[in-house]
Amino acid sequence: MTPDELTLEADYFRDRLRRHNVYLHGWGVVCGALVCPVPNEHGGTKPWMVQVQPGYVLGPYGDEILIDFPREVSLQGNATVADPDDADDVWCTEVRVEQPEGPRYVAVRYREVPARPVRAQPAECGCDETPCEYSRYCDGYEIRALTLDGCPNSHLPPEDVPTTGNPTCPPVPDSPWVVLAEVTLEDDGTITKIDNCACRRIVVSAQDNWRTCASNDVDTPAPQDEAEPTEPTDGTEPKSPAGDRGSGDSGGGGAGPRASRSRRTPQSRTSGDRK
Repeated sequence: MTPDELTLEADYFRDRLRRHNVYLHGWGVVCGALVCPVPNEHGGTKPWMVQVQPGYVLGPYGDEILIDFPREVSLQGNATVADPDDADDVWCTEVRVEQPEGPRYVAVRYREVPARPVRAQPAECGCDETPCEYSRYCDGYEIRALTLDGCPNSHLPPEDVPTTGNPTCPPVPDSPWVVLAEVTLEDDGTITKIDNCACRRIVVSAQDNWRTCASNDVDTPAPQDEAEPTEPTDGTEPKSPAGDRGSGDSGGGGAGPRASRSRRTPQSRTSGDRK
């Protein structure tokens, strides 16, 4: 038995759920996941920082993304180290942060997160410290600020949606990211605008499709009449309705196996009989 055999059933049902989500519901933001500025202690907002509120998102490949509590995300670019030829020690050189021009797109994607570390068995003689290995994977996500030339085409509404003919299966997106908001900021990191609608793809949900009922005479069903005995046509006695047994029959009519069984009286029970 290998890990592939042990996880075969779980992978089968996960793939079925992914296909169900993509082809029947689509992908994008279902609810929540709004992007907002992060306030500071002086009454303003923190530069280069935004907060993603809790929400529920379906990824382009059918994965469920549950953001269960607010997350702060940095909009700064990746730090790059200066040319190592200019200094003897690379780690002691000045670090500069390159910030590309243009807006940032806050996006989220599904990611499996390792969990529950356990002690691994030592190798060979076991002289070294026993390392830990992760024994589980759980559903997680990754939020990042992307620098794009514009809103991806997969997040824009189609120009022409056919209403007749046989539908075709949609193409598989080439990116796992779901854009949540477009953020405009200045060179010093001051956020000037957060647009949660310009590049957000929303999945239509049926959670609000419900109604209430009012108690009135029309909605109150009338009591049904009791069933009357059916009149036979062969001259025999009328049959009683279903569930209506005769007063002298407590175990079912007819001389069947149940009627031919002997019945013990309370005086005939022995100490080994159960009540």
